[in-house]
Amino acid sequence: GGFTDALALKTLHHTNPMVRYWTIRLLGDSRKVSPAIQTALLKLARTEPVAEVRSQLASSLKRLPGADALPIIRELLLRAEDAGDKHIPLLLWWALESKCASDRESVLKMFQDHALWQTPIVSRFIVSHLGRRYAAERGDLNLETCARLLGLAPTARDVDELVKGMEEGLQGDPVK
Repeated sequence: GGFTDALALKTLHHTNPMVRYWTIRLLGDSRKVSPAIQTALLKLARTEPVAEVRSQLASSLKRLPGADALPIIRELLLRAEDAGDKHIPLLLWWALESKCASDRESVLKMFQDHALWQTPIVSRFIVSHLGRRYAAERGDLNLETCARLLGLAPTARDVDELVKGMEEGLQGDPVK
C-alpha cells in the first residue's frame, strides 16, 4: 500500500531506467491512473530515451482505460526511432487493438490527424492491422469503421495498406 501517486511521480523521473520501467509496470497493474500520473506518462512517452522503458509503457497501456491510454499510444506512435525495434511496434498495436471496440470513436478521431498516418510505425505496421482487425469481425459496425478509415486515409498508399489488411481479415469464414 505504499506505492502512492506521489511516489510514482517521483520514480517516473528517477535516473535509473529500471526504476522508471518498474514504476510503469506497477502503474499498469493497477489498471487506472490519476490525471497527474496520466500527464506524467504522456510526457514520458514523448521524452523517454530508453527503449526498454518505452516498451514497458507500450505494454502497460493495454491495461489502462482508453481515455488515459490513447493519448499516450499516440505519442509513442510518433517515435520514429522505434519503427525498427523488434517488439515496440507490435506492443503498440496490441495496446491500440485493445481499444478498437471499446473506444472506437476515439481511435477514429486519432486517425483524423493525417500526420499520424505518415509516421513510420503507423505506416509500416498499424494501418494494415487496423484494416484486418475491423474486417475480420465483419458486422455492420466494423465494416462501417473500415469505410470510415478508408475515408480518413490521406494517401493512396494508406488506402492500399488498409485494403491489404482488410483482405487479410476477410479470408475464410469468421469464427463464431
